[in-house]
Amino acid sequence: MKFLIKACISCSLSFFVVLISFVIGHTSVTGVCSNCHTMHNSQNGAAVAKDDSGSVTSTPHDALLIYSCLGCHTATSNTTWKDPFTKAPIILNTVGTNYGYNNEGLSAGNFYNVVSSDNTGHNVLAGNDDGTLGNTPPGGSALGTKIQCAGTAGCHGNRTESNQITDLKGAHHTVDTTIDGNTVGRSYRFLKGITGIEDDDWEQETATNHNWYKGAIGDSDPSTISYLCAECHGNFHSQSGIGTQSPWFRHPTDILLPQTGEYSVYDPASGYSVKAPVAWTDPASPTRATAVVMCLSCHRAHASPYFKMVRWDIKSGTLSTALSGCNVCHTSKN
Repeated sequence: MKFLIKACISCSLSFFVVLISFVIGHTSVTGVCSNCHTMHNSQNGAAVAKDDSGSVTSTPHDALLIYSCLGCHTATSNTTWKDPFTKAPIILNTVGTNYGYNNEGLSAGNFYNVVSSDNTGHNVLAGNDDGTLGNTPPGGSALGTKIQCAGTAGCHGNRTESNQITDLKGAHHTVDTTIDGNTVGRSYRFLKGITGIEDDDWEQETATNHNWYKGAIGDSDPSTISYLCAECHGNFHSQSGIGTQSPWFRHPTDILLPQTGEYSVYDPASGYSVKAPVAWTDPASPTRATAVVMCLSCHRAHASPYFKMVRWDIKSGTLSTALSGCNVCHTSKN
């Protein structure tokens, strides 16, 4: 009888794993359920769940998860860019990064850079508020709590619930061959409502294999990557905050990259720059005429090694280094 029960359980689990593999076969989440989940947070009398640092904790996580958001997307080596079991992209290498463009990690950057300085990124590390700005994003209003990966104080998920896991629930199991923004799972990088085309290796290799961001002219299209940034940094995005033409009050976003003068040299449709990327009004059919200046043209989304999470060292004492990203577009400033 015990053998029969075990056999039935084994068959059921095998069927369940096959079913899950079929359902999420088009996403980056693959493998057996136990790679990410634990039934009781107990195995052979010991806890299974781990905290952000990777230490075992007796406190279970929501949704039966083994890890928190950061825990699942963290690696202890400087060369790991994708978890070998869960296939999760790595956004925190605890000893720094030695991969990606200029060894800065994946396209959004790496949270390793905020370990020693708040000024280089969004500080989502557990128990570590931004010591410079508190919980008030530049150009926006106080969040009421420290910034998180998801939820009302985060970027990913529905951004409607304070609990990160609840806010993201189901997204990792969604077939995401279509990115239309209708659900979290079918939104660009789980950023609800945002569209675009995702690079399948998170831009960790070369500039010829990169993300295709959605942009628009003006600040009213809720499907653009800059619109997402504006949810917290509104003063830096609204037309009243940046102006409508040169001379600008602040560096413009959500405008077409000019095609004349010093800007004509940079043609991202044929010579895309990871140091100064652009968005497109139609990412599926990018042309020089539809290239849009966006927030991520200058900043990384998570963190960078540089001041204010800029993509290059704007505070460098060497002028050519400080201007090395500016003059991708502003070629007369070389």
